[in-house]
Amino acid sequence: MTLLDSVQRKVQGTIMEIDSVIPKLTEVFDLTHSDAEPGSRVRDIYLSQIRFDEQHVDKEKSASERLADWKDYLDCKLKIWSSDPNTVVAATDVSVPGNARYQAVAAAMVYQGGDLVYSTRYASGTVTAPDAELYTIWVAVSYMAGTCSDNNHFVVFTDCIAAAKQLVDPSIHSGQGHSLAVCRVQLEWFLGGRIAVSPLSKFPSKQNGIYTKLPTNMCKDFHP
Repeated sequence: MTLLDSVQRKVQGTIMEIDSVIPKLTEVFDLTHSDAEPGSRVRDIYLSQIRFDEQHVDKEKSASERLADWKDYLDCKLKIWSSDPNTVVAATDVSVPGNARYQAVAAAMVYQGGDLVYSTRYASGTVTAPDAELYTIWVAVSYMAGTCSDNNHFVVFTDCIAAAKQLVDPSIHSGQGHSLAVCRVQLEWFLGGRIAVSPLSKFPSKQNGIYTKLPTNMCKDFHP
């Protein structure tokens, strides 16, 4: 079934994004990479050291109450991590314009001891929102791997937990190259003997903490 052009113009979301960019994709996938073999994947070996911090949905509370609870939880966590010099915290966000003439923008900021040590933003090409999210998390982790490798606690904040989960999945999917690179980094962290715990925390798009608001603004300021 094909939607009428007038209907397609009103429909938004990842499916429509994929439909518009597939003809332009040139990504190469690795079917037999050793890091993607069952039993050899980073999550198979070090499952307890990679966590996905998601909010439990309390159906008895309203959406605004759940948002307030999650913000309080994140604020508490940030205070603890900010006071720990051995913890590195990254915040990421992306902006995908509705106009296909413009590229998506990915922004990442890295903090250590509560201080901003790195910030960057990139034009990410004509890609879907999940692919852009995957890319910006990879950018943050790559920086932490190269500059903060002596630390043993790495935290990533993202509003797309699906992309965070995909990042440590080296199987075939869009953005597999980013996932393979991050999985190799994590294997090196863990094999180096450090007790490296890597929580990937979801923050709501409406959360206004310092670690989440600034990357979002960097993205928005980039577009005309």
